[in-house]
Amino acid sequence: MFGFLPYWELPDSSTTLRWDVLSTIAYFSVGTDASGNLLKQDPDGSSSTGWGGWTSSKMTSVITAAHQNGSRVVLTITSFAWTSGQQATQSALLGSPTARANLARQAAAAVRDRGADGINLDFEPIASGYAEEFTALVRSVRSELDAIAPGYQLTFDTTGYIGNYPLEAATAPGGADAIFIMGYDYRGTSSSQAGSISPLAGPVYDLTDTVNAYMARVSPSKLILGVPYYGRAWSTDTDALRATNISGTQYGTSVTTLYETAVDLAAQYGRRYDSVEQAPWTAYQKQTCTTTYGCVTAWRELYFDDAASLKLRYDLINRTGLRGAGIWALGYDGTRPELYQALADKFLLDTTPPVVGIIALAPVQRNLGFSVAWTGRDDSTIAGYDVQVAADGGAWTDWQTDTTATSAVFMGVDGRSYAFRARGRDSKGNISAWDVTSTSTAAPLAVGGFGTVQVDGLKLRAAAGTSAAILGTLNSGDVVAFTGGPASADGYTWYQVTAPVRQWSPVDPVQVGSWVAVGSATETYVTARVPINATSVAAVIRDYRVGDSSGLRIVTPNDPLPSSVAVSWTNAAALSELQLSVIRPDGGLVDARSIDRLAVGPQSIDWDGRVNGAALPSGVYLLQLTGRSGGVAVAAPSAAPMSPEIAALASVTVDARPGSTYVALPPTRLLDSRSGNGLSGAFGANVPRSFVVAGRGGVPTNAV
Repeated sequence: MFGFLPYWELPDSSTTLRWDVLSTIAYFSVGTDASGNLLKQDPDGSSSTGWGGWTSSKMTSVITAAHQNGSRVVLTITSFAWTSGQQATQSALLGSPTARANLARQAAAAVRDRGADGINLDFEPIASGYAEEFTALVRSVRSELDAIAPGYQLTFDTTGYIGNYPLEAATAPGGADAIFIMGYDYRGTSSSQAGSISPLAGPVYDLTDTVNAYMARVSPSKLILGVPYYGRAWSTDTDALRATNISGTQYGTSVTTLYETAVDLAAQYGRRYDSVEQAPWTAYQKQTCTTTYGCVTAWRELYFDDAASLKLRYDLINRTGLRGAGIWALGYDGTRPELYQALADKFLLDTTPPVVGIIALAPVQRNLGFSVAWTGRDDSTIAGYDVQVAADGGAWTDWQTDTTATSAVFMGVDGRSYAFRARGRDSKGNISAWDVTSTSTAAPLAVGGFGTVQVDGLKLRAAAGTSAAILGTLNSGDVVAFTGGPASADGYTWYQVTAPVRQWSPVDPVQVGSWVAVGSATETYVTARVPINATSVAAVIRDYRVGDSSGLRIVTPNDPLPSSVAVSWTNAAALSELQLSVIRPDGGLVDARSIDRLAVGPQSIDWDGRVNGAALPSGVYLLQLTGRSGGVAVAAPSAAPMSPEIAALASVTVDARPGSTYVALPPTRLLDSRSGNGLSGAFGANVPRSFVVAGRGGVPTNAV
């Protein structure tokens, strides 16, 4: 947890430092001139504000408290290049080996003399053409720090857009330990629309895009993602979400707003939420009076981050395994505790439930039994899942309860439809809400529905229209969830989508708020499909049964009068091949033989417990049919080789001992769990008990 402490917040009595969640305090800042000299004095000879704060008694107290609590304090050295004057100064500094060496020596000495723990270099941006020289500066600072003592921390700051920052070279051995990504100011004063300054997702370049771009070049262990403790307000033409920016002299300029002020305004005017960019905002009317324009009233839209939205950004950090999180800036929350608590919840305590989703199912199942899988992620570990099923749009019912498994075989009924949903419980006891509420298995091409991409290279765009920015592409078979639209533009019908979705609700990262063309008058690019957590059963091998109508599933191949068990089914379509497999309870294949029962209609065979004429050893076996119809693999009762659900339907007991006898008995209660008949003491949960059957209820005393 890397927090910037600006010099102007240092003396503020409301600035609170919570040491249990802060691992590094970066004092901001001391500047440098073109010759590499730290700016310690103002032109009048007085101590500069930055240097005065660094050498103040207040900063001494911060350093002492940090070390008492196991935290670091580092000095931020700044050199900006946003204006032509700043560019000239930075270029002269970076372009001179003498100036770079001078800055490295002075910076290291400033850290040594204060008993601090490292340096943070804030060069934003790097002047064009000076990336290699910046790397040389980083390595020079490292060398000077190492000459004092090993273990000093060295970091440098970068913008959300990588630009010309030399990420790999500057973090190679002998360089910086980590990069602080400034995950904010994605919108500024002149942005055409109001919106989040740190959008987590959406049709604009966002935090998720930033993290992916950085991880493509350096290890996530070298990346710290900074988040804003401030927001930005714009004058806008309406109070609609992301309204048009009309900020200026007439209506009021756009300004930054510290968190402690932003949250008060949201409480006064109502907190709204941008579900695409995943950020809170509020809107209110404000009067601006000037000599030129008189008094005019306009809407004011303020976007910021609060504890809830910051937790989502911390989820991104945890999910991608980054080195940590950062803050600009400490003190911007005043005395309010909730932002510190959000850090503790995500990185110390874990009070957040898992995110869980059903992995995409095929729209139609060709087997009665089919695999349903689910997945999740959590700040800690997931200890168990609950999975429910709803048949034909009916009520949710429990299927799997507190299971550690991430898949199971569901035995469906031909002609019926099923929807599934899941939730998780983590090792800290946090339980997620059910990830889905709808039991629908319909396939509308409408908001709330899903679609399957039919072409490769379908473009995700920032808005509906062929001229909108391209944000990515989808390929044939990808699934989208429709969240907005429809809209017509440039001869196409467009929908806003979340894509690509692989689980529902999504667990893997997805692009939110993009637009795709679903088709034109002559072409179709996306077709409607059922929700990806839903499916229907249209089995090719139907009415599968092992055993007779009494349920008898025992064969005795070595008796004088050997028995067999009937296997019956119906082919709903002609098969090109079919085989009977005999499988052990551990899933091992015992035998697979082709059978000539390929025509449409009812079919049956008898199985005698033998393979190549020899009786199988005594035990339980599963009988499974597998085949092909129209090039599609089909099976009964399921393609899965063995599971408790399948065993209950298709297992056979082979008793290969010579002379064994089967004695048919009427239904008889041998054990009554209400009274413990035949056992001493009460039953206990999950405690196995043994019960003698021979000699009871008509069972012969010599039965084995």
